[in-house]
Amino acid sequence: MFRPCVSNSIPSRARRSASRRRSGIQHGWRILVWTGVLACCLFAGRLSPARADLAREDAAPAPPCEFPRPQDQLWLVSTRHLGCPGPADEPPALEVQQYLPGAGWQSSDLPALLDAQSRADRTCVYVHGNRVEWNEALSQGQGLYRRLLMADNDAPPACFVIWSWPSSQIRGQLKDVRVKAARTNSEGYYLGWLLSALDPDRPLSLIGYSFGARVITGALHLHGGGALAGRTLPSAAGGELSELTGLSARVALLAPAVHNDWLSPGHRHELAAYDMDSLLLLYNSCDQALKRYGLTEKGAHPDALGYTGLVYRTPLEPDRITQVDACCIVGKAHDEWRYYNAPSLMRRIRAHALWTDD
Repeated sequence: MFRPCVSNSIPSRARRSASRRRSGIQHGWRILVWTGVLACCLFAGRLSPARADLAREDAAPAPPCEFPRPQDQLWLVSTRHLGCPGPADEPPALEVQQYLPGAGWQSSDLPALLDAQSRADRTCVYVHGNRVEWNEALSQGQGLYRRLLMADNDAPPACFVIWSWPSSQIRGQLKDVRVKAARTNSEGYYLGWLLSALDPDRPLSLIGYSFGARVITGALHLHGGGALAGRTLPSAAGGELSELTGLSARVALLAPAVHNDWLSPGHRHELAAYDMDSLLLLYNSCDQALKRYGLTEKGAHPDALGYTGLVYRTPLEPDRITQVDACCIVGKAHDEWRYYNAPSLMRRIRAHALWTDD
């Protein structure tokens, strides 16, 4: 009878080897389980009831749950329905809404907003960047409000205004960027018009990201008496032409999509600095989108202020300018929320915008 030439000892050794592996695995699991039990015991010992109470006493007070805080007011101003500005003596038809607890966003009007601003301890205007839908503008504005004012029980009362502009993405990446860059001129006019209607005696701060920063510097330049795309700005008080009131605003520019020489004398937004109390500039020398900022203009290759920081002289005294290169914190992404989610950067933004760093 034919027998295959295979040794019976090999399967036997394999079985013994497999048995040892199973035994080793089981032993390893036992070690992991007991290590976990030991860790839990040590952790429980560290956070015994008495120690937990002490930890709670030492911790900062929890942020308020009511939205918005009773001492604050939350507003929305939208220009998404507007085209190019009309005649200089014709006030723009801004859409105004107010957020009311339990009711959400409700239609309001400009006189109500101006009245709230005149009675507020301070006012903060937030302008978002490009490719933001109307609902995203609301959620981003509310998110910034929470980080700015609701994260600290001791934050001063404020009137927080979300500026929503037509920045929805259009087909073609390069076309989208160039169209929105041109749109910032109209938005600068509309925002400048609103700034001229505010009470100049109340503390004001402006926060802008990317093209939103460009809207802000354009608005301040117009408010300072300059011209932008052939337009100048009258006072908006009562919709009548009158002398512009002076401003002294705290300005925070995050990754600004602005030419890095525009705030300098003789350039596009040269008068913006005269309406600034101080400037916080968070730029990012790693930002891959702003690295290609030169494509926003045909035949020119400007550098972005949000990529290089201030490299030219401005009318603002150096001690009123704070620059931070956020490259190591934010990384290469052109992402607004990486700035707000970074505690070190958010502390700077909060102190600057709320006038609490004096």
